[in-house]
Amino acid sequence: MRKPFITNVAFPEYSATIQGITYYIRNGKTHARKTTQPSNPNTPRQRLVREAFTTAIAVWKTLDEAIRAPWIMEAGKRKISGYNLFIGKNVPLLKSGRPMIISLEYGMQPPASISAEGAASGEISCTVTRPEGDSSSHVTVFAVPVDRAENEAASHKAHILPENSSVTITGLVPGVQYFVYALTSDREYSEALSVSRSVNTETPVTAGA
Repeated sequence: MRKPFITNVAFPEYSATIQGITYYIRNGKTHARKTTQPSNPNTPRQRLVREAFTTAIAVWKTLDEAIRAPWIMEAGKRKISGYNLFIGKNVPLLKSGRPMIISLEYGMQPPASISAEGAASGEISCTVTRPEGDSSSHVTVFAVPVDRAENEAASHKAHILPENSSVTITGLVPGVQYFVYALTSDREYSEALSVSRSVNTETPVTAGA
């Protein structure tokens, strides 16, 4: 005789899997669906998705509050978290091999341009052109690896003082490709209250071998 499915009164949102069938209760009603497992959970496409999520999450963790703030403000309009908005915007970009969006605009004009090239071993030299009429903003540049190895940092950054326009990012993995980003801020990155949206190199830059 078939045993009845018993609703757990204490836990109205209940589920259990029995012989490949998942039974669950939602809004007081019992539902069932077949549980399936992917035939190959480690396909190139699935690895790409996991790597995109891993990189986006790791980069978010490196961002200071000044950069997180505009993501959080924009996300509030959509009733989601800044973290979820950042991940949702950047995972599709990473999956397609395109640069991320590091920062949204928050009170500052973005750099007019950025150029970068490999320098000494493990280094990339960067030159940033500030917006027209801007001679006082600070600039932060980021290097994010295109294909991040498990032990590689999510991002590397360097600071350009208002009187300068170039800097060298160090500590990179020689011969590895990076997308390079730049943004302006009203003061040094760690103390900034206002930031610009990020701009980036259109193609990856290889760190000096």
